[in-house]
Amino acid sequence: MLDLPVGTARAYWAPRSAARDEWQALLDPGERARRGAYLHPEDRDRFLVGAVLVRLVFARELSIEPAMVRLDRSCPDCERPHGKVRLAAGQSAAGGRLEVSISHSGGWVVLAACRSGAVGVDVEQITPAIDHLGVARIAFTDSESQDLSRRPPEARPAAFTRYWTRKEAVAKAVGEGLRAPLSSIEVTAPGRSPAVLSWRSRPDLAGMVQLHDLIADDKHRASLAVISPTPVCVVEEDAVELFGAL
Repeated sequence: MLDLPVGTARAYWAPRSAARDEWQALLDPGERARRGAYLHPEDRDRFLVGAVLVRLVFARELSIEPAMVRLDRSCPDCERPHGKVRLAAGQSAAGGRLEVSISHSGGWVVLAACRSGAVGVDVEQITPAIDHLGVARIAFTDSESQDLSRRPPEARPAAFTRYWTRKEAVAKAVGEGLRAPLSSIEVTAPGRSPAVLSWRSRPDLAGMVQLHDLIADDKHRASLAVISPTPVCVVEEDAVELFGAL
């Protein structure tokens, strides 16, 4: 079983460069099709590392071989395979309360695992060449958008990305991701301790979000959220030890 006590969330970090062609044998037909649909090799590598990392975590939890893990990625709205990843029927009971979330961007893949409640994680590469203020007017609250506009232009890409990962981690925790209106979630400003200030579409959960920033490199930002009424400690570690099982 995975060494993960209640009250702790673990974030496993893996570089995109860890991808190995032979890992494709672990993917199910749907995953192979999704991987093959990506146009760029970097996207295919990120997807492969994430899919294998999920299997390694659940394999350790169930004490089985990674190839024996069966996953369900179906979306609750459309049943397409882009929903929050979980164990398939038949293995889910053995998996107990273990929740996972996966994200990848730029050079990194990160998986969050937790038993204390629904978990969401998001990592994003800082991208200077987008209209940060324009996107913020759509996806941020008025307060967040105004805060971003007051920052020096050179500081906006990193601040925008921090806002985004905090909000997206919260949305992913409840399995909605980009289907959720990010403008309904208001979080603290970059530079302040991460927290949800309000959640217009889910006021019942606004006070139950444990929000944490993860330690990425200077080109990325990442955040993790757990829906739990009690505090959750976050531990970050290199996934290299998990890959040793392959």
